[in-house]
Parts: sequence; C-alpha cells; structure tokens
Amino acid sequence: VVDAHRTKKQLYADEESVSHATLQPMYGAWLPALGMLDAYDVFISYRQCTNSQFAFKLHNHLEGQSLVAFLDANNLETGLNFKRSFMMAISKSSVACPLVSAGAIERMLGFEHDDYC
Repeated sequence: VVDAHRTKKQLYADEESVSHATLQPMYGAWLPALGMLDAYDVFISYRQCTNSQFAFKLHNHLEGQSLVAFLDANNLETGLNFKRSFMMAISKSSVACPLVSAGAIERMLGFEHDDYC
C-alpha cells in the first residue's frame, strides 16, 4: 500500500483495481505525507549511500509519534528544483536532525580549521 501511495501506481486487491484516491481515505493515517507541506516538526538530513535505512526507520518512528517529519524520498517532488525545495523544507521545520555516520565523523576529525566540510 505504501509503495503504491508513493509511486501513485494502481494497486490491485483480489484482481480489483484500487486507485490512489481510494487509498488516502482508507489508509491515510498510516501513509507518509507526499509533496511539500506547510510545516514540519522534524527535518531529517542524511546521506543516501550510508544512512538511508536508518533515516526511513527514524521517519516511520517519528510519524508514529504523531510528528510530521520531512524525508526527501517522501516529500520532494520530481521535477522541482532540489536545492530550493530542500532549503524551503528546512526553513519550515522546527528541528533539523542530521544523521552522521561514524566514518563521516572520523573524516571530519582530520579537517583543519579552514577546510570545507
């Protein structure tokens, strides 16, 4: 159901097609928010190659606690300016939660004061 919701593809139940519009009223409380919202409680920032599984688990946990969490895979719409949409989401969030791997911290320890992250 969640995959059909994200991709907006048809879902079939007992060989009967179930439209995206039908899913929202039936499963809305359990489906992630899609597209940009007016406000977020938490903005989850992560590096896709190392932290994506944890980011999705954290997102689901936060949403289960009735918090509205921004996760780019759910909320950024295809075709929009990524950087602008990303910055808008941060500005609409009460809290930014960066997920940083142990490897990234080790690399940062080697930086000098005037190095770029």
